[in-house]
Amino acid sequence: MGDFPNNDPSIAIHHEVIPVDPAWADEERLQEFLYERYQKKNELLDEFYRTGHFPGARRGVVNVNGWTMLKAQLFWAGAYYLHYIIWMRPIWQMLIASIF
Repeated sequence: MGDFPNNDPSIAIHHEVIPVDPAWADEERLQEFLYERYQKKNELLDEFYRTGHFPGARRGVVNVNGWTMLKAQLFWAGAYYLHYIIWMRPIWQMLIASIF
């Protein structure tokens, strides 16, 4: 299930929706935009590490429930197993039978 830093299972997320700009078709303009975004990202992280939250963001707490994570992992493991049984194993068996 993973280790959490400082045994704190809370997660902080900052997101921003940026509309696509046709000017980004020019590689230099896109590079400038990306450099600006990385600079802003670093400023946001500096503020977060100093204060514990992102500037101007709504403060909500997202706690990760260990049992919910376990159920999700079991679901995906079961889905993979069924995926393997239904079509991957027969294909591998057919390939191996055709080789030998």
